[in-house]
Amino acid sequence: MRAPIRTHIPTLLWALVVAVALLTPGPELERITRPPNWIAGAAHLVLFMVMAWVLHRSLAGEGVRRALALSFLTAFVYGGALEFGQIPIEGRGLEAFDFMMNGAGALIGVFAARLSS
Repeated sequence: MRAPIRTHIPTLLWALVVAVALLTPGPELERITRPPNWIAGAAHLVLFMVMAWVLHRSLAGEGVRRALALSFLTAFVYGGALEFGQIPIEGRGLEAFDFMMNGAGALIGVFAARLSS
């Protein structure tokens, strides 16, 4: 049985938050502040940790292993797509460190989701 659409609303809202955070042009961010690399990396880690966790929650009816795999893969691919999406944006760009932190956050998120379920 398919889950009702309302179970996916938190995931969709979080995906929107992540997209806005990662696709905001660089000059707009520099008006606020330019964080050190480790803070930016930690932000990527937390964004995708939460992404994987909310994905897992919305996929709970899929079975444990399937939900874990789908939530990790979806968060990881979404993170990669957003990194590539930054290429044409002024002050942004594809960064391997950010991509790795996205993946690490997704991995931590699925472990946290597994422990909390």
